[in-house]
Amino acid sequence: MRHKPFRLFVLARIISMSGSAMAPVALAFAVLGFDDRPNSLAIVLAGNTVPQLIMLLVGGVIADRLSKRRVIVLGNLVPALTQGAVALLVASGTADVTRVAAFAALAGGASALTQPAMNSLLPHLVAAGEIQEANALMRLPVNAVKIAAPAVGGLLVALVGPQWTLAWDAASFAIAAALVSRLAISARKSRNPRFYGISGKGGPNSRAGSGSGRTSCQEPSSSHCGSAATSSWAPS
Repeated sequence: MRHKPFRLFVLARIISMSGSAMAPVALAFAVLGFDDRPNSLAIVLAGNTVPQLIMLLVGGVIADRLSKRRVIVLGNLVPALTQGAVALLVASGTADVTRVAAFAALAGGASALTQPAMNSLLPHLVAAGEIQEANALMRLPVNAVKIAAPAVGGLLVALVGPQWTLAWDAASFAIAAALVSRLAISARKSRNPRFYGISGKGGPNSRAGSGSGRTSCQEPSSSHCGSAATSSWAPS
């Protein structure tokens, strides 16, 4: 944690995760509030998940060819705007399945694009010999937030309503984008950078290499940035 860029990155991930892990609870209550048909929530969630699956396929190419910092910043700003729009629709009573599903698709696609960029960023923030420790330091708080945030989200929905919980999700993406924009990323690259780093909405599985002393981290099969991929709502 002695590297300032790494600290900023960890803080950005914690804040983003806090909103993304709360959002599914808030979204479910919001959708049921304006449309209680059984398939309405399924349509909205599918609108978020399907673009994720598609955009994850091209996210690696984009991460290799464009600035990782810019990709991550953009991938957080788009969900910030879409989640803010959904919060406004819910608060004003003008939300409907079509519009919410459309915003969900934009948020899910943008969040998925950031995953390869985030997964390959860690070697640029810490020294090569510190990657395993950095992964451990990253996973602990992010996973703790991922576990606790849904319960907190349910409490916030009960106290202030789903629109304000969704508004925090939007704010968390905006704050994360601001923090990542301040990162000073070194030009050093690892041999296989995509196997280092963290998942947008979860954490990597790390293991020490045998014999050579190298360290590699395997990305889990689960989303978030859902969480996230995890989507932006389901995992940031």
